[in-house]
Amino acid sequence: MAQYPGLLVYVVGPSGVGKDSLLTFARRCLTRGEGQDDVHFVRRHITRPAEAGGEDHIALSEEEFSLCAQRGDFILAWQSHGLRYGVHRQVLALLEQGHVAVVNGSREYAQEAARRISPMLVVEIAAQRDVLRSRLEQRGREQGAELEERLTRAAQSLPRMPHHVRIDNSGDLETACRAFTEIIDHARHYAT
Repeated sequence: MAQYPGLLVYVVGPSGVGKDSLLTFARRCLTRGEGQDDVHFVRRHITRPAEAGGEDHIALSEEEFSLCAQRGDFILAWQSHGLRYGVHRQVLALLEQGHVAVVNGSREYAQEAARRISPMLVVEIAAQRDVLRSRLEQRGREQGAELEERLTRAAQSLPRMPHHVRIDNSGDLETACRAFTEIIDHARHYAT
């Protein structure tokens, strides 16, 4: 495991908890002020078209992703829900400079990420089951058994991690964002 003077903030949470909204809001809050140039929100490489919506990502075809993976371009890479995700190894330069790098991660890949990069703080975004159900129903992608399966997966505990905090995003986005930015501000003091 590589040890760095900076800190990887690895954000996880099931579909529907508002993770993308929270990260977008936090990025605006943390990057608009003076002296905030040590916090970086890292764009993921995803085998999803850029126009598909959701997070701001670098779109790759399956072939392009495979080529990048073979070249060793990704320090972190995983597969989920039929898509492939990669975090470019350029994130290591940020960590070597003592910066905080915020990555939208995968719960299933968290332990492997922690084996590859240290220090790493896992920030788990959660929401109450009824709130999550309502958000997933409004989104309209899943119904019936598929929706219930998502809710069951969302209730599964994150594997035991040494540095792990949880933010409840059941209420308004501003409250969750305030908690997230406080965690980042606190983390910045520990990154050299």
